[in-house]
Parts: sequence; C-alpha cells; structure tokens
Amino acid sequence: MYKKSNLIERPKPLTLSEFHKKRNSICLWHEMGGLGDVLMHRMLFENIKNLDNSLHVTFACLPEYMDVAKDHPYIDCVVDSKKLNANDFGMVYNTCVTIADRYENSIAPFCKEHRSDLWAKVCGMELSNHEMHFNFDEKILNKCRTKLKELSKNPDKPIIIFSPISKMATKSLLPHQIQAVFEATKEVNLIGIHKTDIQELKKLNVPVLNNIEIKEWMCYVAAADYVISVDSAVFHMAGGLKKPLVGIFTFADGKIYGKYFDFILVQKHRDNGNWDCGPCFKFCNCPKSTKIQKPCLTEITAEEIKNGISLMFKKW
Repeated sequence: MYKKSNLIERPKPLTLSEFHKKRNSICLWHEMGGLGDVLMHRMLFENIKNLDNSLHVTFACLPEYMDVAKDHPYIDCVVDSKKLNANDFGMVYNTCVTIADRYENSIAPFCKEHRSDLWAKVCGMELSNHEMHFNFDEKILNKCRTKLKELSKNPDKPIIIFSPISKMATKSLLPHQIQAVFEATKEVNLIGIHKTDIQELKKLNVPVLNNIEIKEWMCYVAAADYVISVDSAVFHMAGGLKKPLVGIFTFADGKIYGKYFDFILVQKHRDNGNWDCGPCFKFCNCPKSTKIQKPCLTEITAEEIKNGISLMFKKW
C-alpha cells in the first residue's frame, strides 16, 4: 500500500458552473521584479484582449506596484500577487522577472528579445504592438504640472525630469556624471526624481521630487518636457509615454530595453566599437572588476553624457 502522501492527487473535475465562470478568466502573475518590469508588462494587455475580447484579464503584481497598472484600459482587475489564488482562474501565466533574467544571462551579449516579448511567448502569443496605454487622473496630473512650474527657475523654459539613481549601484550615476547633466541643462529647468533626496543634486541647488505616491510619480514624468534617466522605471515610463528621452545604461543592453522607444542612448556598447565585453547582464561576474561599480559605469565620460543630451535637444 502506498501512503497517501506519495500519491499524486488528481484535480477535481469542475462543475459546469465552475467551468463557465473560469473558462475565460486568465491571470498574468508577476510576483518577482521591479517597477520597470510592471511598466513593460503594460505592453501585453491590448494584444491579449485583441485575441479574444471576452477574456477576463487579471494582472497580479506586488502590492506597492498595483497602482501602476490599474489605469490600463485592457486590464479587468489588478490583484496582490502575494494573495493570489490560482484556483480562481482558468489559466495562470507565470511572467515573473526570472524568465527574462535567465534569457538575458544565457544569451548575452547577443540578446535580441525585449522582456515584453519573452513574457508574451509564455502566454503563447506574439505582440503586434507595444503600447502601454496610460490614463492619468487629470486632477493629479494638473497638480503635478503646477508643482513643476513652481520648482522651475526659468518658467518659460522646458522642464527636464532627471533620474540619476537606480536600485543597483552599478546603474546609478557618479557625482561627476551628475555634474555633467547639470552643466548640459543649465538653460532649462532640471528637476530630480527619486524615492529619497539626492544629495549630489542638493549640492547643485537642483530641486528633487521625493517621498511621492506612485500615481504622482507617474504624472510628474508625464508632465515633463524631457527626461534623462539611468536604467530605471523612469526610463520605461518616459519611453512608454514617447517623451524626448536620454537613457544612460551600464551593463544591461539599452538597445534591447529601449527597443520600442525612440530615444538617445548613452552607453559603452559593443555596437559602438568601444566596448569589448558588453552589454553583458552579468554584473555579478564582471571579468574586469570585482568592485560594485563596474567599468561600464565608471568609464562613461562627462563628454558622452553631454553629447547625448545635446542630441536630444537637437532631435526634439
């Protein structure tokens, strides 16, 4: 006799009413990943609805990111991934960041696929477009516009939202690189954005938006005229909004992360002929340095940053 614990328990058959309720109910489950990954997920949902408009689409993500997806017109429900009950759906698709990480680490430096396309393949489809479909609360948006004007030293000049800090130290700009951005934007209004204050910008007397709710964070990026960002959620937000944009990248491939954006890339990149080992996605096993801040960050020059910003102003 086998013990009950050694037997594979077969799922109970659904009743007709249960089948009818769940048959068109699907969930994309994103439990692991950052805010930028949630923004990239927004590229999937219109394509899903276009496959079958009768589908009831739920997106599950970390509770702190739920408000980033709730305004999407092709999502029926956004839930806390930590409280997800898979039995509530006909199908749950795992679109956690680990799927993209495995691809990027194994294929680098020759990655071709954007993360949204990788997640789409998990769902058994290909994306025909990559629109994020933002819908902002006009009251919040107007409030943010007013605040940006108040912070502007030159009210008649464009406003640039600047995101120099990432969760990862090897993506965050160094003091001399922040100084380069400051010098290249003296004729306009530079305003920083981050979870907390940015000391290097405070030293330069540049205002910083911090300790803001996520809906306001989205609206501040939407209200800006230009955006300069490292590889962070601000980059993906600005790209999805089609903002004039400079993206400053280190080990991750900016050409792939920004594949569906029109932007100016500043990066030590193999395609430029000035970088022999990257982008690599392998910052933990860097062949050039054991320090936290890798050469792909430290060797980005002030001149390269200034040139990228100049190209943005010329293009837009």
